[in-house]
Amino acid sequence: MNNFDDTQQTIDIQYRFLKVGNKEFCVWDYDLMQQNQGFLESIDPKYFEYVANIYAREIIDRDEPKLLALLDRISDYFGKKLGREYSSKSEGSQYASLGVRFAYSHGLETLFALIAAFMQAPMCPFAWIRLYQPSAEKLESCCIN
Repeated sequence: MNNFDDTQQTIDIQYRFLKVGNKEFCVWDYDLMQQNQGFLESIDPKYFEYVANIYAREIIDRDEPKLLALLDRISDYFGKKLGREYSSKSEGSQYASLGVRFAYSHGLETLFALIAAFMQAPMCPFAWIRLYQPSAEKLESCCIN
């Protein structure tokens, strides 16, 4: 005796072919559009502004009351006060300058990765971002070909 229901049930699975650099992939899911939308909504551009404000407090001279008041309002916007944690101004400023450079590089990498994702996989950028490996040569080759 067969205990299974004989009715056929189908599930619509969506798929897209994409290319990352010179490699070809196929991604599938029940709702690729929702995956794309969720990915794009998860990108928070305020993160880079937040990081810049953190480091700005270390770089700026503490004797600038108007600028510090502006930074205090910005830090209140993000929900916490940003205070000094270093013993000397030069030490904090050096670390802050390095942090700004890292944040700038990270922001540029994010921008160019998103541009490349929309060039090579406009219908599936979330999958392209997950599959690509950060490398100047690979990013350059995927955009030129």
